[in-house]
Amino acid sequence: MTKGERGRAPAERLATRVLVLAVAAGILLALLAWPPVRQRLAGARPAPAAPGSGAEAQPPRRGASLPYPLDVLAGGGWSWSKVKGLLPPVEASYQDRTEGEDFVELAASGGALRLYLSEDRSRVLALLADTSDPRYAGLARLGAGRGPGYAVWKADPLVVVVADRPLSRQAFAALVGRTWSPAELEARLGAPSFRSYVHGLGATLLTFLPQGLRFAGGPAFELESASEQGWPNGPLRPGQSVTVGPRTYADYLAMRGRVQSQFARDRFQEVEQVRAALARGLPSPGGRYRAALLNGGVYWEQWILVGRPGQAELRLQAGYFVGGLAWLDDRTLVYDTGPGAGTDFVAVELPALKSRPLGQVKEMVRSFYVLDGRRIRYQTTDGLWRTLTFEPAGPPGG
Repeated sequence: MTKGERGRAPAERLATRVLVLAVAAGILLALLAWPPVRQRLAGARPAPAAPGSGAEAQPPRRGASLPYPLDVLAGGGWSWSKVKGLLPPVEASYQDRTEGEDFVELAASGGALRLYLSEDRSRVLALLADTSDPRYAGLARLGAGRGPGYAVWKADPLVVVVADRPLSRQAFAALVGRTWSPAELEARLGAPSFRSYVHGLGATLLTFLPQGLRFAGGPAFELESASEQGWPNGPLRPGQSVTVGPRTYADYLAMRGRVQSQFARDRFQEVEQVRAALARGLPSPGGRYRAALLNGGVYWEQWILVGRPGQAELRLQAGYFVGGLAWLDDRTLVYDTGPGAGTDFVAVELPALKSRPLGQVKEMVRSFYVLDGRRIRYQTTDGLWRTLTFEPAGPPGG
């Protein structure tokens, strides 16, 4: 190497270093100018997404390790008023208004997210999510079992997360061995999560889901026995001594597991039944809707389901056994039911689920179909075919 070449080498290395530093500085300045980084350095949070934009605003999080939307619920203490603005828009709501469990179910994201609220809509009791939906895929990494303030059940790709607030030994011991009025229970535990009625036994059940407690009776209530043989036989009075039901803290923990896991299993089964029914459902003439019947086997569990593309299904509780379904037009569904003498035909206008009677026939009906916009053709249980003529509906909004 000549003397001139040795002189040029350090200069070339210096120029290379200057160029590398300049590129690095440019990248750093670009990162500092990027809005998310600038907001983070300034201590600001991203602006909430507009309702219906498809993005969910994120609330202050109790634990960064919790996946969405469990982080939202935990951060808001499972209070509906605190979290509802931070979750996707509700597309449909359902509530059993007869004799079943009367919690409120809210469905969003095409049914991929379902929230279960207390009867008074003040508290979120649990969530169900389909983790095959990318918006809720983070919940798939939760392990089945109990975490701080929640419990998890999984039936891939579905996951149920229940709010979990167990009683202390002292708080549970105070409930043992006597009956309680609803007001006394509410003073100690808050309002029940939901109520239901048990036919045959004639007992009302009060369930406190986060605590994993259930009381049976009426008008006063005792801790539910694991066996129906230990349930109340006749009316109870407040303050009565009782010898059935859980007695020890270990008994309570077993009840807590039974009550919460049964709730989770019922939710898995319900979603699977809804999906299966709608898959076999009857499409409307224009293909906008798909109708199906979810038959719970008893008259108060007769649900008419209406599937909608891109949205959670609609549900109508018929109130009595439903015979069949048919479409009057693309927005009007017809069903037959028989709570009284004979058979009633009822039309349901969509998407409002507004019902109107079409007429009643004295016979029991085996099957029927819509003949045109004014007539229904039905077959009696005797095998005879007859026609019901009804008045068509007025114009929409009329």
